[in-house]
Amino acid sequence: MSGAMDPMTRLESGGNPAAVNRRTGATGLRQFLPPALQSAGVYQPAGPDGWAGVFNIPGFAQVRNRADFMANPAAQEAAYAAHQANLRREIAARGLARFVGQTIGGRAIAEDDIMHGMHFAGPGGMTRYLSTGGAYDPSDGHLRVSQYLARLGGGALPPSQAPVMQQATPPPVPARPSSPEEEWLRVFRPVSPETPLVFARAPV
Repeated sequence: MSGAMDPMTRLESGGNPAAVNRRTGATGLRQFLPPALQSAGVYQPAGPDGWAGVFNIPGFAQVRNRADFMANPAAQEAAYAAHQANLRREIAARGLARFVGQTIGGRAIAEDDIMHGMHFAGPGGMTRYLSTGGAYDPSDGHLRVSQYLARLGGGALPPSQAPVMQQATPPPVPARPSSPEEEWLRVFRPVSPETPLVFARAPV
């Protein structure tokens, strides 16, 4: 990876392409889990933890398994580009562009915020965060969505000072089938609705 390190890479892995989260198994520069890579069309998960599958990253036929992926930062960048394309499709399908420019969780929402939030909490989690004006603010056990966005978006209010915008009930979000990533995340959610949601991925 050349040039200055982008904020997500700095936060997620410190720029280490071989970084692995010991709790969740999230891997690489941007701490991917298998379902996100599967949704991006570059990986077919297999095995108990999903990491025994096969990669299919265009232009990187030599990258077949997790070890290959960890050893190839350029392949990780290509996988991230495919991931971004998938998240843009999710934004369009869910009608989330309507939230761009709104102030939620103490920050004016940009498209990048929506994509970052989807990377962190899955498309369904970020949709709910936006549609509740930030009242639903799930955690990965380390950061909440609002805090993650603040860490990535320089200049935002500190999380402890970020107000939750009070809004009228938003129009209902059309129901969509669960993505592979959301099905994966469900495994890690606590049963009690009073307990903060703990997602399958977390910064190292």
